Amino acid sequence: MTEAQSNPLQTIIDEFKNLCPETTNALIFKGNGQTVANTQATNPDQTRKLILSFGSISSQAISIGGVKTLTIHAAENQLNITAMGNFYLATVSSRSANQEIMKSLTQVVVPTVVKLMDQIVSAPKEVKPELIEREEPVLHSTPEPTVEPIPEPQPPYEPCLPKTPINQFMVEKISGLLTATDTVRIDGDVITQWSSLYGDKQITMVQIEALDGKKTMCKFKPIKDAKSNGKGVIQIPEKILQALGTEKDKLVMVKPVIE
Repeated sequence: MTEAQSNPLQTIIDEFKNLCPETTNALIFKGNGQTVANTQATNPDQTRKLILSFGSISSQAISIGGVKTLTIHAAENQLNITAMGNFYLATVSSRSANQEIMKSLTQVVVPTVVKLMDQIVSAPKEVKPELIEREEPVLHSTPEPTVEPIPEPQPPYEPCLPKTPINQFMVEKISGLLTATDTVRIDGDVITQWSSLYGDKQITMVQIEALDGKKTMCKFKPIKDAKSNGKGVIQIPEKILQALGTEKDKLVMVKPVIE
């Protein structure tokens, strides 16, 4: 997120209390867990737990097209999360808040600002044309023979592979005498989805990326315990946790390495 994007987003987050006084907390974060803008009342620990919990829900919803909006009602408060492309807006407000104003802010105003910021950042810069000196043509008394280049042999056509899927998992630490230190364990259903997506392509390795950008590649196996499947977790031994600089209950992103 560039400064051109973050400043307007922080400004509109700061105005949430004026626009809707019943709002207690508001923040904008990215899919990788990075917080872009937030109110002063936002607690860092609560923010981290919220992003981790939402990441788990989001990874489970990939098979049905992902999460567009999520609303959770409590006795007196309500939590609303709205997807905005690569960003998410989360607000905590009183149940007595004006729902029309909240809907306008979370589904129209803030998404529009995010979209405009992306357009401004991605717009190509104007390049001034440079003057090109033209050389005077040289006249030859006799025409020179032209040599047709021999076309280079083209490699056989290979069909385009589908876009590599990226799954978000919550970290569980595994250890023991029989635990391979260079192998992680992943939900068997996710491995089956990868195999169906790439057909005959062999997948023996995965790339794991922590929230701070550290990456590593390693082998993988399906999770042995059937109760742990479908819970959005990845089981990682200590050696790989140290390489990533991460720990238990942290969020990581995993994608298959296609050979």
